[in-house]
Amino acid sequence: MTKFFFVILTTFSLTVSFGQFKPKGIFIGLIPMKNYSDSTKPHYKWYHLSQLTFKVDSVYLEQSPIAIYKKDTVFSASDGGFYYYAGTIEKYKGQTIANMTLTSCDYCPNQFIKFIPPKLVIDYDSTQKDNADTVSTIIEPPIIENLSIKYKNMILEKTKSSKTIKLNGINFRRQK
Repeated sequence: MTKFFFVILTTFSLTVSFGQFKPKGIFIGLIPMKNYSDSTKPHYKWYHLSQLTFKVDSVYLEQSPIAIYKKDTVFSASDGGFYYYAGTIEKYKGQTIANMTLTSCDYCPNQFIKFIPPKLVIDYDSTQKDNADTVSTIIEPPIIENLSIKYKNMILEKTKSSKTIKLNGINFRRQK
């Protein structure tokens, strides 16, 4: 009988120690926007007001742009884009990862980018005359999808308080 309790106690302690961190509920945080500014509001710092929703092993992220300067907050109608992600929570190398994919995006400025290939320089003797007809053709660079926006892998960490979590080092507070 004592062996049975010892096995149950050991299994429970290992599950608690090495089990996956699974938050539940809704958390709110501010993620700074990189490379974005508005010339009409030069002193404002731009963020994505991010709402994380956890349901079992699923995670949903909704981001909307806001600008903050001192005590003034501006909620934007179109600047910076509104991103909606959905994904799962996974364990990878001892860390809890939120692996998400973009499901929809409104007013996204950098969802697609132009790929401009590097120029190739041919080093040949320029003293010889080339008889070929030199017709310059302008080729439009292809537009490709920006994969840094399409996929997000974020590290989830526990904090001492059950009301906050860390997502890539940024604190998110539990919504009441």
